[in-house]
Amino acid sequence: MFAEDGELLYDVLQSRANLLYRQRLRREEARELALGRAGTGQGRGVREARTVDRMSFLEVPEALRGEFSEEAYNHFLCNHSHIEVLERFFPGAVPNAVLDTFERIDLHYRLNGEVINVLIHYLKTAQLPWNGKYIETIAADMLGQQIDTYEKAVEYVRRQMEAKKKKSSAKPAAESSRSRRIAAGGKPQLPLFPEEAASSAVSDQDVERIIRKAQRLKKS
Repeated sequence: MFAEDGELLYDVLQSRANLLYRQRLRREEARELALGRAGTGQGRGVREARTVDRMSFLEVPEALRGEFSEEAYNHFLCNHSHIEVLERFFPGAVPNAVLDTFERIDLHYRLNGEVINVLIHYLKTAQLPWNGKYIETIAADMLGQQIDTYEKAVEYVRRQMEAKKKKSSAKPAAESSRSRRIAAGGKPQLPLFPEEAASSAVSDQDVERIIRKAQRLKKS
């Protein structure tokens, strides 16, 4: 924990703290599952595994179709920790940066575990970046919209996917219109900023402001 000169090795301390947190999360989940199988309700935070309405089923990702039926996959997302879900999606070890991001979301945003798991599913199936700031922006939006159940999270993801699909289908039409203008001798209108750069430019101050606003909304 300390260097030879007595200075605290903060990175080592943080790493060990993260490891202890993840080990505790695993132990608590294993205990809850054991108590659930035994039919008891002892202990803080222990709850029975719950089922998911078929209308809120998410499709099993292609990489996991040999492992889960649709019903089993949604039950897994609804009742297991985000660490176990992440481990299913990464063929090797889950990158520490990804674990740290979801640890912050779990500790500071206080999203329910099942909501975090739907967020992980969304990131994987929509092939979105595993960038910490980007993920926290989505988490802040979910918190601000009071997404607190599996079903609400599924509906949120479906809305996002639908909006993404409409945006993608609108691009070819815009490109075709631009091509016709060029063919007719018109001067192409150049965008001021690349769209992707604009959408990813989220500053630390923006993220903090979103979090504070979302937490105020949740309290109200």
